[in-house]
Amino acid sequence: MMEICSTNGTSSVDNESTTTFEYYFAIASMMNPTSIQKRGIKPLKSQPAILLDYKLVFFGSMGYAEAIPCPPDEEVTSSEFHGVVHTVTQHDMNILNEIEHLYIPTKAIAQLYDGTKISVIVYCRPPEKQDTTKGIPQERYLDIMIEGAIHYGVKPEYIESLKKLEKEPRPKANVFLSFGPLVPDKHPIMTLEDVFNQDGQDGRPLCATVNGKVLQIQDPTPERIGLFRNMRKMLRTAALEDFLPKVIYDPMYGIPNNRNDCTREHAAYLEHLVVKRLGQNGAIVIGSVEQTYKET
Repeated sequence: MMEICSTNGTSSVDNESTTTFEYYFAIASMMNPTSIQKRGIKPLKSQPAILLDYKLVFFGSMGYAEAIPCPPDEEVTSSEFHGVVHTVTQHDMNILNEIEHLYIPTKAIAQLYDGTKISVIVYCRPPEKQDTTKGIPQERYLDIMIEGAIHYGVKPEYIESLKKLEKEPRPKANVFLSFGPLVPDKHPIMTLEDVFNQDGQDGRPLCATVNGKVLQIQDPTPERIGLFRNMRKMLRTAALEDFLPKVIYDPMYGIPNNRNDCTREHAAYLEHLVVKRLGQNGAIVIGSVEQTYKET
């Protein structure tokens, strides 16, 4: 019988201290080194592995990947579920818990490519909150997974299986979704500080900016507000151009240094993603902010 290593332990950081670490099993965008580093997470080690007794399923309108436990009587014959095991500090685990606040850190067993089995943490949605609508992953999303899988040495057969999945093509700029045009007489100019202070607390509306527009989030449920509160907490910004490319990285556009480093197309694409996430009526335009764009 193979030895199963614990999810946590200690690792020497320098001659005077040790650090507690855990094994985190990444299944989607967090397999990608750019995605995980831009979230402020610095793995001590990363290695490809197979998550046992789970299957990969894509859910919802955005086609996000989730790890779903296989029922005891279900035989998984279609394919193995590969991903990347990141060895992370407790500090980084706390960051992950913030990012994955809608999911439950769940203990599971992963098998490294050398046959070693280790106990890992994988984030799973609670059964009662599981989106049962099967989704089609976006081309951007699969590109991130594939780029990360190649980087960390995931088996080529699994990478080929990802490439063959049905996907929603990356939209062209002429069909980007929008919350509507800016109307000078209707939408006053606001400062970024004004928008930042509209944080959804103590009866204040929850607002953010994207593509020069000030958005007021409608029906601010926990599922809707997580993104906007995290950007305030982690980067002290209300501008989606500062935050969204780091958490919804797209290899096609890269990651701008700041909101003014975005091209017009990239900023419009980010607005498109917010419309996809919230729905056409999920936010209304209440103002504008000054914004310059990077020349292409």
